[in-house]
Amino acid sequence: MKKEFITINPATNENLSNYSYHNLGQIDDKIDLLKVQYKSWKQQTLEQRIKLLDVVQKAIKENVDELALLITSEMGKPLVEAKNEIIKTLTIFDYYRDHAEALLKSKIVSAQYRKSEIYFQPLGIVLSFMPWNFPVWQVFRFAVPAWLAGNLILQKHSEITAGVSLFIEKIVNESSGLTLMQNIFIEPKHIDYLYKHPAISAVTFTGSTQVGSLVAQQAAMNIKKAVLELGGNDAYI
Repeated sequence: MKKEFITINPATNENLSNYSYHNLGQIDDKIDLLKVQYKSWKQQTLEQRIKLLDVVQKAIKENVDELALLITSEMGKPLVEAKNEIIKTLTIFDYYRDHAEALLKSKIVSAQYRKSEIYFQPLGIVLSFMPWNFPVWQVFRFAVPAWLAGNLILQKHSEITAGVSLFIEKIVNESSGLTLMQNIFIEPKHIDYLYKHPAISAVTFTGSTQVGSLVAQQAAMNIKKAVLELGGNDAYI
């Protein structure tokens, strides 16, 4: 029997949609799709990746209204703020289009050795845990530079914004014609399976300090690189 969860409109308490958790076999299938795509994606030049992400950016622009309404319905953000979040998200593509070459350029550094250099190479599949409060901005803030560096994404978004996560996956993969992202719904008891999976090369998490501590522990135990953005109060509050 498949376990399910429901998204709810917080303004009306209306049930929006029912979703089923993926079983481990389905998750393996999604990871396999990313593994196949990675073989060619890591070989793409930076210029080729930028060109494809330009197409993704255009597709997001064409779906601002529909995506904003989905954000508002699932997590209650006023519609004008939801649209502004998406418009702000589009600037991420502009920034990395202009700066990716410099950011990823090999560097010669001063050291005790005759010659020391830094190279930037793709890691592989990055597992991402994303929050509900900025369900589009947070995804692309991490995803665009990850893609440009040659990586692909296994996304575990907040269940609160499950519809947004699927919409993002559809926009990205259909517009690019590639499997750049796979979205998963996974029960908490199976999360450890992801950390231990040999195809997962890194983990990124945005959320609470408490959960971030657990993510850091699991990533370290399984020798996975990790980037954490943990919640806290602004010093001015």
